[in-house]
Amino acid sequence: MMRTETLSTRRERQILAVTFGFALWQASMLDVLSFTGSVSSGVVTALGLVGAVTWIAAMGWMFGLFGRLREGFSEAEAAVLDDELVRANRAKSMSVGFWVMVTSSALLLVLTEWLGVSGRDVSRMMLIAGVCSATVTFVTLERADA
Repeated sequence: MMRTETLSTRRERQILAVTFGFALWQASMLDVLSFTGSVSSGVVTALGLVGAVTWIAAMGWMFGLFGRLREGFSEAEAAVLDDELVRANRAKSMSVGFWVMVTSSALLLVLTEWLGVSGRDVSRMMLIAGVCSATVTFVTLERADA
């Protein structure tokens, strides 16, 4: 496997780890979970801490790794890791994330009418949906184009 393929695969894993940590951390702070009664607050807090630590560690791994390796990149490797296809995939995934947020805002508006979910929870759910859909779309597009 070429070095650029290894770095691209590592970038995909890092993005997924950041996404998982972010989603778990943010979902644990939803007020909706406190109304269910079936999940204890200790479990939710523990899952939130696991998500936050995962998010922080994955962000440090991603930026620390690429910060160290960026200095050793050749021009060809840097061009492959940020070529037109990667930029197009990034733009496509941002567009998907935007439309997921817009669609989820409409769906969550209906949810607030029926279930009385707070505005803070709605905005947090929209953020989780938009960020996760954009990052997973980017990784999916990158794997499909590899």
